[in-house]
Amino acid sequence: MKKDVKPSEMSPNDLPDERAFQDEFTREFLQSAEETRPGYYPFLSNTGRYKMDFPAKGIINKKFYNINKNSHEMFNVSFVDDNDIKIEYSLAYYEESDKKDIDTNLAFFKGRIGQDTNFEVIESKNHNIYNTNYNISKFYKHAAYIQNIINPGGIEIIFTIHCKDETNCKNNELIEQINDLIMSIEFVN
Repeated sequence: MKKDVKPSEMSPNDLPDERAFQDEFTREFLQSAEETRPGYYPFLSNTGRYKMDFPAKGIINKKFYNINKNSHEMFNVSFVDDNDIKIEYSLAYYEESDKKDIDTNLAFFKGRIGQDTNFEVIESKNHNIYNTNYNISKFYKHAAYIQNIINPGGIEIIFTIHCKDETNCKNNELIEQINDLIMSIEFVN
């Protein structure tokens, strides 16, 4: 397998036998058939403004995909993890979100998630992550706002975990899996 060939340019027979590669639309976003870490592959946004790890078992719902030039992008991903837990996440990228407007950006995000919550802040040299989690009925939710601090650009990501019972939604392995996916998001500056 050539490392410089994108999966969308490869024969489906030469790709890993993973759900993400079997879906033609999702495959367009994947940059390599080489894992970034076990069970995840490199994803690049169609805006070219951010990249992240993408779950091998995930697919992007083409019906709900939306892009406006390179300034806005929204999509939904769904998959079932190794413990048979259904996980969905929605991601929205906004080019105009600027670090000087972080209080306004977070206020709008709180409105979209329907929670007046406090965020745990994780700082890095290129972006800041504002994390929170909450429950709605039988759903465990984890939400994060990621602000680019080099250039304008912000990402909202909201996870919904379909719980069989409360303990399977709050296990450390699942929370770690979600946090690792969030931490893999990088802006392309």
